[in-house]
Amino acid sequence: MNVVIEQTFPSLTWAIRQEAMYPGKDLEAVKLDDDFNGIHFGLYVNHALTGVVSLFIDQDRAQFRKLAVLPHMQRKGLGNLIIQNLISFCKTEKLSKIWCNARVDAIGFYEKNGFVTSGEPFSRNHLQYIKMELLLG
Repeated sequence: MNVVIEQTFPSLTWAIRQEAMYPGKDLEAVKLDDDFNGIHFGLYVNHALTGVVSLFIDQDRAQFRKLAVLPHMQRKGLGNLIIQNLISFCKTEKLSKIWCNARVDAIGFYEKNGFVTSGEPFSRNHLQYIKMELLLG
């Protein structure tokens, strides 16, 4: 399996987000208001876009949003590769922290990548989330 992660255009993330996170919703539902202010990464498996994530930098910290891997390719370590790529990118950019609002059922995934919970769980769109963060140095 040939895997490459590279920066990509916001519009290329939308179909992956839709299929992995919001099946049954139209493409407009997966767009973020600030998509064109972010840095987007695509994970390609054998030249096919398979996973995406969007990064939004604010001073010396960054939030990532909409980490998504196509359903048939999940549980193969691709999400871990995306996270490790994000961490490396943020360290190169000399950022102090990277964080996300993680689904509560994904806490273990983020903990395996060094993230810790911060604050209390909250609800949005009938799902439970919690802030998870990683200090970078």
